[in-house]
Formats: sequence, C-alpha cells, structure tokens
Amino acid sequence: MNTLLLLLLDSRAPAGTHHHSGQMEAAIGAGLVTGLADLEDFCRARLRTSARVAAAFAAASCRLQSHDPERAAVPAPGAPGAPRPDAAWRDATGGDATQPAARSEPDAPRWAEPDAPRWAEPDAPRWAEPDAPRWAELDAPRWAELDAEFDARTPSEAMRGASRQLGSGLLRLLRSLRPGDDLVTPWAWCGKPAPHHPLVLGAGVSLAGGTPELAGRAAALAACAGPASAAVRLLGLDPFAVQAMLARLAPGIDDCARNAAACAATSPAALPADGAPALDLLADFHLTAEVRLFAS
Repeated sequence: MNTLLLLLLDSRAPAGTHHHSGQMEAAIGAGLVTGLADLEDFCRARLRTSARVAAAFAAASCRLQSHDPERAAVPAPGAPGAPRPDAAWRDATGGDATQPAARSEPDAPRWAEPDAPRWAEPDAPRWAEPDAPRWAELDAPRWAELDAEFDARTPSEAMRGASRQLGSGLLRLLRSLRPGDDLVTPWAWCGKPAPHHPLVLGAGVSLAGGTPELAGRAAALAACAGPASAAVRLLGLDPFAVQAMLARLAPGIDDCARNAAACAATSPAALPADGAPALDLLADFHLTAEVRLFAS
C-alpha cells in the first residue's frame, strides 16, 4: 500500500466522516445499544447487510475506474497528459485538436494515416475525430447507472443524503490529493451534490493505485468503524475494548471484501441488494431528534 492510499483512507483525513455515526446515535437514543456487546451485534448486523452493498459498489467503482489502462487516471482539461481537447475547447482557446495521436504499441497504425484501421466500430466515437468525447465522457452513463442502483438500494432519504454528503467530503479530499485528474466529467450524470460515498471511495482507491478488493475492504471497515467510534463518544466505552471488538470482526470484513471483489465485474443491477429496514428507520428517526451530536 502506497502513501497516497494511506492518506486517502486515513480516518483522520478531512473527509467529514467524523460528522456521521452510521445510525449509532439513533440506536443509542432508542435504547438498542447500551454497551460493548450491543455494539458488536450492531456492527455484525451492518456487516451482513449495508456493508455488503457498500463494499460491492466500492469494488465495482474501483474496477470501472481502472478496467482500461487509458481510463485509470483521466487528467483534468489542460493538465499535462490530458486527452486532446474537443472542438468547443479548440474554438475557445485556439488549441489544435486535429493532430494525429499514435498508439503506444510498437509499429501500431496511427489514427490519422490514410486507410488506417480504426479501433472503434462504425458509428462509434473515434479519438481521431475533432469532436470525439473523452473516455471520462464515455463512462459517464456507467457511473450514473452505478449511482442510480445504489440509490435504489438506499430507501431511507436520510441515508441517501448522508451518503452523498460523505461522497462530497471524500471528493474534496480526492481533489486535494489528485489535483490533476478530471473528477467532474465522469460523474456529470450522477445525483447531486456528489455521487454516493462508495462510488467516490472506489474511484479514489483506483486512482491511488489500489484494487477492487481493497476498495471493498475499506467500505466494509468504515461501515463498522464509524459506528464504533461514535459509540465511544456517546457511551464513554473503553476505546481499547472497542478496537478489540473490531479485531474480532476482521475475518468477516475480509470475507466481505473478497465477495465484493468477486462480483465487481457484474452489472450494477446484479450487485448485492441486502437490506436493513431497522437501519433505515433509525436514520429517518434520527432526523426528528431535537438534540443531535452527529449529522446521521
């Protein structure tokens, strides 16, 4: 694991996760969690349900970001190594988008050479054409499908809002870590203010050099560590005992990550859809509390 991944996944990073309790504050308020044993049961329930969904979508997002070497890191427009601009950019800046772009393989045919074979099938976008879209633009519908499928698996409006808030915070962190990457175009069709948190997490792990399994492991761990950290603050639990509890969950978190990576290549509609109605109700109930320490 490289330093960039450590910075991205560091719980102390300014991504806004400390503002959210993962329904723990509502569970404590309802009397469902009163001590360490209840906390462990709560985390195990999340690991069997919402964590499986988040891990699978994080792994799928990581794979989507990295499944083609040319798409692994799309530079922001104007940045070194950015794809050649489209016609609108050329007209606005005077840039030249008509120069041929050679393939990287030795002796490969070039797009601009007469009668050269084209990678794209007839009527498909061609990189050599002046108005050809970038890879990020071509992937926008796939990101939108992932975002919509995760939305459909999150029936609670409060949880959907919290997920997008977390996605927005992580996106800001990712922009600071990878300032040269285009983090706008791929998600242009996703919901606002930002894609759901697992999508941003998976893409960020890929851009930092991680794998789909690592993205799934990070999502599954966050689903347990977030509520556990909140319980320490809300119940005054022994933080060392809570860490020991999370260590007992480690095999389940690893299994969740492996399963997420195994299904990362499936269609978004076929990804896990495990539900936890009690967590959904707790999230909505939390919004009615007069005094709240956490946003969710």
